[in-house]
Amino acid sequence: MSKKKTAKRSTSSRALSENRSHTDCEFETLRQTIHELEHKLSENQLVLETKNNEIGKIRQDMADVHEAIETIDAGFAMFDRDDRLVFCNRQYYRTFPVLADAGVIKPGVSFEEIVRAGTERGLVDAATGRYEDYINERMEKHRNPSEPYEYLMGRGRWVRTEERRTPNGAYVGTRTDITNFKLIEQKLAELLDAQKAHLNAFTQYAPLSFYIKDRTGRHEYVNLNFLQLHGLSETEVIGKTMAHFLAEELITKVETQEQQVWQTGNAIAKEFDFPTPDGEMRRLEIRKFPILGKDGKMIALGGIDLDITEIKNANDEMMRARDQAEAANQAKSEFMAAMSHELRTPLTSSLGSLGLLMSLMSHELPEQGQDLLEVALRNNNALLRLVNELLDYEKILSGTFVIETSPHDICALTSNIVKDLQGYAQTQSVNIIFEASKMPVFAKVQEDRFVQILNNLISNAAKFSESSNDVNISVAKNNGTVFVYVKDNGPGIPEEFRESIYEQFTQIDSSSTRRHRGTGLGLTISKALTESMGGTLDFETEMGVGSTFYICFPETDGPATPSY
Repeated sequence: MSKKKTAKRSTSSRALSENRSHTDCEFETLRQTIHELEHKLSENQLVLETKNNEIGKIRQDMADVHEAIETIDAGFAMFDRDDRLVFCNRQYYRTFPVLADAGVIKPGVSFEEIVRAGTERGLVDAATGRYEDYINERMEKHRNPSEPYEYLMGRGRWVRTEERRTPNGAYVGTRTDITNFKLIEQKLAELLDAQKAHLNAFTQYAPLSFYIKDRTGRHEYVNLNFLQLHGLSETEVIGKTMAHFLAEELITKVETQEQQVWQTGNAIAKEFDFPTPDGEMRRLEIRKFPILGKDGKMIALGGIDLDITEIKNANDEMMRARDQAEAANQAKSEFMAAMSHELRTPLTSSLGSLGLLMSLMSHELPEQGQDLLEVALRNNNALLRLVNELLDYEKILSGTFVIETSPHDICALTSNIVKDLQGYAQTQSVNIIFEASKMPVFAKVQEDRFVQILNNLISNAAKFSESSNDVNISVAKNNGTVFVYVKDNGPGIPEEFRESIYEQFTQIDSSSTRRHRGTGLGLTISKALTESMGGTLDFETEMGVGSTFYICFPETDGPATPSY
């Protein structure tokens, strides 16, 4: 018995041990399963967090899109595949304030309901008196959106509509209030119409013929002057070529000109003699030019015919007058030169004889005879001076006046001239005062011509100074320029004479009883002589005080000292 019990007990212990081992195995498996579930749960949480982040970003993006849509100036709306409103921005409500206030515009409302509500309230001018037709037309455009279009709403408001279908069958659309743009467009159109009217008036009534031709040479437009020139009506010209109204010999010339414009794209101008319907021959300047399209290619030919008959006649008359004037001027110059030479020869001889007579016999003549001899000498000298001025003036006009210069001491030359003119100054009851430079001052001049210039300036100063006044002469240099000043105490020179005082035959006192005699060539010749020697002649003046004429030349070195 005890062996059997012992065997049972042993079998039970083994079974219990096996059960415990199996339970441990199942527990380990369960533990591993739990661990795997925990790991998967952790992964799922990460995925969930990622998805949540993505959803948050999408929501933010959607919020950004909504915010962007809200900021645009146009009204924006989105309709689903069933054509019901999903979303619209505030500007969309503002585009249809009547419908917004009535609560018509709201999510879920169909597009057709919005259109009908707007039509019933008279918001669209195009729907007046034709509601159903307009609704059908509008729905057709909505179902098959294409190009943007514009329509006029009530109270003069213009709206631009643009619609598009999305890939999933929804609709998006914008509504933009373009009233201000329309007003600007209207003003521009009015300005353009006014400009067209002005241009048309100009082309119609301008004193020239204007026309436009197509590629075949047929007239598309002509103005009034063109019709008057040819003696035709508009119906006789529009749509027709020149062959219907122009002489055959002129047609060939004009066609050749037009072909050149079509081939080269360049404007061409030529002159033609044109016989008018009344038989008069006119001279025309015919200009042809290309008219270009938007692509820069020539699409038509423009023409302008200008009647230059009177201009040509006037030019021809002017040419004849110029030739006659040149011939007369040449004859005058030749006459003056011949007369001057003819006068100078006997004058020189007479002066020589009078001078000889004065030196040999003046002490034997009575006082009255001496006075007469001095008057004769003085008048002969004045006449010779005038003849020489005329000869110089003719040389200046002919361009043959050439002067060779060399260095001279301007102070010494001026001093000698002042001494020679002291006697003349006494006859004018004035004093000549010379302020000489202490050092020699050199400039390149021609001695005789310099003497002639300064003689003229000092003589003028003496003539125009009042009795007992001074004529001041001075020489100075400044920055490489030598100046000779001649200052009088006369009445001054009026401003209106400043530009003309150097012109030939000009004198301030031009009356028939003028006090001072002369040819009026002194300053003209003096200025020409000064400039021929590379100098300048000018003046300063003050009315009631006097005038200062001055000549200036570039300073130069003195003549070379000869070496022995």
